[in-house]
Formats: sequence, C-alpha cells, structure tokens
Amino acid sequence: MFCVQKSIFQPSMFGNTLDEIMMMQLDRFPDRKLPWIQTTLSEEVLRLNGACVEGIFRLELTVSMNLDSLRRDAFNIFLSTVQ
Repeated sequence: MFCVQKSIFQPSMFGNTLDEIMMMQLDRFPDRKLPWIQTTLSEEVLRLNGACVEGIFRLELTVSMNLDSLRRDAFNIFLSTVQ
C-alpha cells in the first residue's frame, strides 16, 4: 500500500518525456543539464568497473574486430589508388 501511495505523490522518472523529467527535478537539481537518474546510474556503472564489462560501454570483441578489418581494408584500397 505504501508504494502505491508514494507513487501518487512522487512521480516516476521512468515513462515520462525528457522535458517532464527535467521539470520534476528542477527543484532538487536546478543546475543539472541531464536527468539525475541517468548521471547517477552511469556513475555507479563506472564505479563498479562497468567500463570493462562487454556490452555496457564498449563493443563486443567480434564487432570491434570487424570494424578494425573494415578500416584496414578501406586503408589498403586507398593506398592502392595512391600508388
């Protein structure tokens, strides 16, 4: 019952537009340019070493290797046209 009652008086950060979220947080965080929930969760992910976890802030190895291969091929094609 408390959760339902609390949600009536405190709107959720989720399921709203960016403009609505920014208006909701204006009293508590008037200087923030991004939603506090986004920056707080990002900081927590980084604090918990999330930058090293595949799929959070970086590409998976196979995608990264494919991109490297495409870059190398494009560079080789460029070199062959210059020579």
